[in-house]
Amino acid sequence: MNLTRRVEQLENLAVDQGKNMETIASGLALLTIDVQKGFALVHQDISDVKSDLSDVRTDLSDVKKDLSSVKYDLSKFKEIVNYRFDEVNQKFDQVNHRFNEVNQKFDQVNHRFNEVDQKFDQVNHRFNEVDQKFDQVNHRFNEVNQKFDEVNQKIDGVNQKMDHRFDELIMLIKSK
Repeated sequence: MNLTRRVEQLENLAVDQGKNMETIASGLALLTIDVQKGFALVHQDISDVKSDLSDVRTDLSDVKKDLSSVKYDLSKFKEIVNYRFDEVNQKFDQVNHRFNEVNQKFDQVNHRFNEVDQKFDQVNHRFNEVDQKFDQVNHRFNEVNQKFDEVNQKIDGVNQKMDHRFDELIMLIKSK
């Protein structure tokens, strides 16, 4: 029984293996068909690429001709640009010369301003000296005013004494 069971298992296994082989064969057949179709497409694409490459070669030849024309035009353009740059450089040289002249004028003006500043400093110094003199005169004037005030006070004191003496004298004269 064991043997029959083993045989049954082997038969089942053989049937499963057969099914697997059929599946593999069918998949291999489909794969072969797909590969053949792919190769046919690749051959067609290569043919299209060769055709496109021929067109590109023709276009490249045309581009080379156009490039030659552009190189010639560019050469002429460079000549014109170089001439213009020379003119611009001359203008810049003239402008630089004018700037140098203006800078010299500014230096002269700056020198004059420095001289004027020195004169202002001298005048300011003189004003400070005069200010100090005025302060001294003002101080002296205040001292003199103070002395006059003191003299006035003394005169007022003397006046009061004199008034008092005159009053006494008048009283004395009246009493006699």
